[in-house]
Amino acid sequence: MVKLVALYRRPQDPTVFEEYYFNRHKPLAEKIPNLKAYKIYRVFGSPKGPSEYYFLAELHFENKDVMMKALRSQESLTAAKDVPNFARDIVSMFFVEEAHAK
Repeated sequence: MVKLVALYRRPQDPTVFEEYYFNRHKPLAEKIPNLKAYKIYRVFGSPKGPSEYYFLAELHFENKDVMMKALRSQESLTAAKDVPNFARDIVSMFFVEEAHAK
């Protein structure tokens, strides 16, 4: 299992951010082919207190090849083009895979 992770810093207006995310962006992202799971989390703090981060989304895929093909799909490109509408300067995205001892 591999994931595309989107980590969002605290938006200026969390209510507006969440309204847009859940009502407009999430339905677009859910159409990405071969998506195994889509998990969303709110960040509520850190070991040192308040966090600069607000929100995290994980898009799960079977493997790297499946993910990379899915991310080249029209559905994924449509979702990607939507990101600047609500998170232009507050999002970082990266790919992750589960790590095992060698």
